[in-house]
Amino acid sequence: MANSETVTSTSNTVGGEYQVFLSFRGPDTRLSFTNILHDALLDAGIRVFIDDVGLQPGEKISNLLQVIDNCKLYIPIFSKDYASSHWCLDELAKMVENTSKHKEDGKEKVILPIFYDVKPKDVKLQTPLYKDVISNLEQEMDDQEHKFSSENIKTWRESLVEVGGIKGWEVEKHSSSPKLIQAIVDKVVAKLKTKRRRVTGDFVGMEDQIANIKKLLDIDSGDVRFIGIYGMGGIGKTTLAKIIFNELCPRFGRNCSFLDDVRETAKNKNIVKLQKKLLSDISYSRVAQNIDNIDEGIGTIEETISNKKVLIVLDDVDEANQILQLIGEKSLHRGSRILVTTRDKNVLTNRKLKYEFKDYEMMGLEGEDALKLFSRHAFNDDSPPADYCTLSKRIVDTTCGLPLALQAIGSSLFGKKREIWEEWLERLQKTPHEDVLAKLKISYDALHQNEKQIFLDIACYFAGENKTNPMYVWKDCNLYPEDAMDVLMNRCMIKELDNNSLWMHDQFRDLGRKIAREERIGLWDEDDIIRELRSMEIKESVQALNLPWNDLPWNDFDRDMTVTSEQIKRFPRLRFLSLPGVTYRGDFTGCLSELKWIRLNYFYRIEVLRNIGGSINQHLEATNFLHLENVVVANLDGIEITKDVLDSLIKGARKLTVLTIRYNALISETPTFPEYSNLKKLTIKSFGSLMKIDRSIGKLRWLIDLTFEHCCSIKKLPEQIGELQNLQCLCLQQCFGLIELPASVSKIKSLTELDVSHTKIMKLPDTIGELPNLSSLNVSSTPIVEMPSTMSKFRQLQTLDMDYCHKIQELPKLPISLTTLRLSSRSLQIVPNLSYLTNIVELLLSDGYEERYGVIDRYGIINTNEGRDPSNEFQTGDLGWIGSLTKLSNLLVCFTNVRAPTTELGSLSLLKELTLQGQDLPTFKHLPSNLIVLKLYETGGNKYTSMGFLHRKRRLHSFQQVWENRKKTRSPSNLMFNLSMS
Repeated sequence: MANSETVTSTSNTVGGEYQVFLSFRGPDTRLSFTNILHDALLDAGIRVFIDDVGLQPGEKISNLLQVIDNCKLYIPIFSKDYASSHWCLDELAKMVENTSKHKEDGKEKVILPIFYDVKPKDVKLQTPLYKDVISNLEQEMDDQEHKFSSENIKTWRESLVEVGGIKGWEVEKHSSSPKLIQAIVDKVVAKLKTKRRRVTGDFVGMEDQIANIKKLLDIDSGDVRFIGIYGMGGIGKTTLAKIIFNELCPRFGRNCSFLDDVRETAKNKNIVKLQKKLLSDISYSRVAQNIDNIDEGIGTIEETISNKKVLIVLDDVDEANQILQLIGEKSLHRGSRILVTTRDKNVLTNRKLKYEFKDYEMMGLEGEDALKLFSRHAFNDDSPPADYCTLSKRIVDTTCGLPLALQAIGSSLFGKKREIWEEWLERLQKTPHEDVLAKLKISYDALHQNEKQIFLDIACYFAGENKTNPMYVWKDCNLYPEDAMDVLMNRCMIKELDNNSLWMHDQFRDLGRKIAREERIGLWDEDDIIRELRSMEIKESVQALNLPWNDLPWNDFDRDMTVTSEQIKRFPRLRFLSLPGVTYRGDFTGCLSELKWIRLNYFYRIEVLRNIGGSINQHLEATNFLHLENVVVANLDGIEITKDVLDSLIKGARKLTVLTIRYNALISETPTFPEYSNLKKLTIKSFGSLMKIDRSIGKLRWLIDLTFEHCCSIKKLPEQIGELQNLQCLCLQQCFGLIELPASVSKIKSLTELDVSHTKIMKLPDTIGELPNLSSLNVSSTPIVEMPSTMSKFRQLQTLDMDYCHKIQELPKLPISLTTLRLSSRSLQIVPNLSYLTNIVELLLSDGYEERYGVIDRYGIINTNEGRDPSNEFQTGDLGWIGSLTKLSNLLVCFTNVRAPTTELGSLSLLKELTLQGQDLPTFKHLPSNLIVLKLYETGGNKYTSMGFLHRKRRLHSFQQVWENRKKTRSPSNLMFNLSMS
């Protein structure tokens, strides 16, 4: 419950009004759950309202109701005494009122209920708990002290019943409070669609630094400002930049971008990748995908951001030129802010830059702040115990106040006996004060050998990569990765992100690579690799030769690097081999006996070699090269091997868990798969001659992921495919000759994803509805005639893609779980009524008209295929139901003879992109309030017109005026109107 008279912010954040309103019964949860949730929301950069002292009897709630009106999201925390407070009930009623009605501005309000020590049925008045309380209030209604009426009682009852029926969180069902709090925060962030950066770790002592950066930014001034944060690595520059970015994002809307790790990305020659990310962040333009070089990227960026007020953060820049490559030299729009973090202050000085930097030196933590951060990790408390106070202070004094060192050292000492603490202090005091890596190395030295190996592997090869394949390798090496990963995460040395990718601070990454170089464990620099290959000495310590594929000189196709078996023999402990494009020669028998992971990449050279008349197989001059008995992961691209060689590889590699093999024209039949195979992931792509999949495929009992992609000669799958009882993903994309799926596919109860797009399949098995876990089905660009009548049986299906399915005439009942539906058919006879699909977020419905006139499709491709048969006219055509799909974000509707919906669209408050194509598009009375892109095409039109960028205050009027003029002149042209904010 909030204080109506003391409406104060609990967080002096940049950005104006509150986003989230917490409603709770103070005595029940204020000092426990509510405060923890409130702090977590603030840490996520969310502006949340919570009362400071609570309402006093007799205070008015007019100010409070205004706060509720301004918030976008409501979180009522239902406790046992919640309903006994008519203030709480008034808040709840106001929330329900706001979510039920659609105001002119179309702002959606969302309620996310938390059931603290009650159940949903209590809130829905199905038990005496709340029901009796409301009845008692009703009996006391005539008492003059209670200023509520029978209408209030009725409204409270209805509100409780409605909110009690909304899916939320029941606290008692969650064993871990931190995980529940994080789940709630993640849901709030998703609902608010914030661009916030994930900020991990503690923010001790950062309040003053945040205030200083805000002062330099002076966000309310109209000028352009460049701010540079400089300081040693690990001191917290990135964390500070993320906090500022999270707070400022609401002021810049879509026009903000955070570019991580510029230094490392530039080192890998990937500036163009950063340019594309920046453009995709601040614009819907697909031009970014067509950028081929840095200069082209600079020009596009300058053109794009010159007319937008932007917020751009460039993190960890190490060369001044990188700023020019990512921002350009031209003038920026008034109010723009550019924030750069760097270890080198000189980076902030560049004569070519149009604006001067205001620089800020990031200093280490001092005194009590440093001790507090250390104590949180060493003792799980804000201060050390009395008997450890002096020792803790002496350790803290050795760290230069470096947050990363304080966290890592504190975490490593957690739970250790005093003698170990004293040993650490002695080592830290012997380390030069400014040597950051040496201090971090003490944390590394404290690891067990298996933990060290995994740490070095991540630092040298897998930072930023998905963890799945490395985990397979580490398990086979008996490195016990599950336990080791826990240790590394607990000691703040790595993090696992939500997408299963591995993250490591650049200071730890630099430390790992320094250790690997010094101990000669791995090589990844081309010059170092060539030097060691030419050396005649035995390299007992080297475990990896890894030349990243994106470091290759792609335009230098005359490069001919040769590696012989004699050279490889001098690396007897090699675990990881990845040298793209090299030619191997000699007899490799026994050379690769320790190898666990091999990558061979030649596919990018195939077309060039063909054009110059070279031998595509010149890299296969080695013998016994693919005798890989201990390999766990193999990626083989562009190798023209025969079936016998592949057969031998699979049978001989008894530990093989992941096999990806692409670009082969010799193999016509898959090998015979042995029953003892450990394969969990098999990908075969672009096998032009592959016609038959051996029935032994069913013996791969551990297989989770199976892909046959662009294997154009495959016509059918063996029935034994149904024996793959652990299979989760089956992809047959672009197998253009495939005409049917075996009925046995329906036996794969574990299947979650099925992709048969770009095949010749005309019908799916009727029993496919028996797949209980299927979440994604893609049949796009197939001649499929009808979808199975059992489609509605799917309970987990979220994505159904039937784009370019031009034989489909009508749809069966679809599952209500769908969030994405795409359907385009020239044979469609009935416009389906999909009003029951209330969870739909993306909807594409078309009769193929857009293809007849070469309209740009959703992939940005101009499609000029023949359109629908003019004789195929619709039997019915009503799109009025679209207004009921309130979760829509992206909508494309194209029907030649059906009037496009317009009056219904104003209620779609979440709609951001709208494309309408058809006949006689009528006047728009209301456009969705959050619409960013609007595209209109009239029948017969083939002219493309761009209205450019307009300020929000003028854009709707300008659109209406232009569209009305079109209607008066009956101009057959098309209209694309970009509503992006400038």
